[in-house]
Amino acid sequence: MNDFVKDLLVKQDFPIEAHPGEPIENHIELCSKYFERISKEKNLKIVLARYGEKVNKAENPDFLKWIWQMFRDVIDFHDVGKATPEFQRRKMHNMAAPEKFMVDNSARHSMISAIVYLDYYFGLIKKLDFSNDKCKILRRIAKINSYVISRHHGRLKSLADFLDDIKTGYGKMVVKCLQENGFIGYEIRNIDKKYLGLKS
Repeated sequence: MNDFVKDLLVKQDFPIEAHPGEPIENHIELCSKYFERISKEKNLKIVLARYGEKVNKAENPDFLKWIWQMFRDVIDFHDVGKATPEFQRRKMHNMAAPEKFMVDNSARHSMISAIVYLDYYFGLIKKLDFSNDKCKILRRIAKINSYVISRHHGRLKSLADFLDDIKTGYGKMVVKCLQENGFIGYEIRNIDKKYLGLKS
């Protein structure tokens, strides 16, 4: 499991379930096992390596590792939003969770998970010693992966609609709420509107 995700889950001071009776850590580990099996069967590493080689032009082997890790981490981040008290109390009937709302009463965990993934990767990409073009590619991948996380329980819309939602809709409200009263030990700080366009 991604160290950041593991740390985030541990810092919440209540047990977190992904499904009734299933601790979230167990759920993520099970999803990871399925991912590894599918990855082997479908040669996903080779597919991503082809894409990486096309956009990297053999310049930097670490760039390919980043693409794979970002893809791989979709699994670990996809249910992080279930760690909110409102999801635990409303959907899991977990009365050990505090009686507070981090975002709202809807308990829409997918968008929260997507925002946390996007913020996490935007923060890491800022620190990389890659060219601006390479960082731009990685930000695009982060936006696509975040979009996939946001829709993992629903129908696909468009990436543009998702990015607009973060700038002006429900996603913007999620970002604001997570900045003001988010997860214990983590603050949303890397979502920058200038990087939320389709081409940035």
